[in-house]
Amino acid sequence: MTGWIIAAAVFAFFALILGTSAKCRLSYQDGEFCVKVGFWCFWFTVFPQQKKEKPPEKQPEKKADSDKPPKEEPEKKKEKTDFSLIRNLIGSGLKGFQTVWRHLIFYNLRLCVVVGDEDAAACALQYGKLCGAVYGGLAAAKNLARLREKEISLSCDFSKNRTECDLQAFVRIRILFVFGAAFRMLFHLAVNTMKNG
Repeated sequence: MTGWIIAAAVFAFFALILGTSAKCRLSYQDGEFCVKVGFWCFWFTVFPQQKKEKPPEKQPEKKADSDKPPKEEPEKKKEKTDFSLIRNLIGSGLKGFQTVWRHLIFYNLRLCVVVGDEDAAACALQYGKLCGAVYGGLAAAKNLARLREKEISLSCDFSKNRTECDLQAFVRIRILFVFGAAFRMLFHLAVNTMKNG
């Protein structure tokens, strides 16, 4: 009986993991781009990474030059490129990418842009171009991906000399589909490898 309870607990744990979504937070504010990856309540900053201070490098000691002539290294044989393998890898990668892309969900998209220019005519022209690009791109993106916007705000300010942009978006995908994409990619790679001998 105890074995069945342990097996059920392990199965429930893996089912919980596979049913959980991995999340990614993209943000751009004041010229700084930030990417964070999260799982459950844990978040990790992927970009920008904190720079670690490198210890001072020790200067190598100079060795006395020997009178012996340098040995000639034998020429390495050039290996032929296997284009069928490269094609197979690219095709398998595309299969996995298609699976991931179909199940990606972009949500809570927030875009706030303030066009600034002291020249009213130039500011209005930039604002018109921005509206066309943003709303046209948003309509195209909704046809290509599962996108749910939260707030889209475009405005112009004649008292500012520069354009300010604030962007934030979240992306999520279930872990189950990530493993499914990896399995599909490996299966496609194995089948094509056997076909090519």
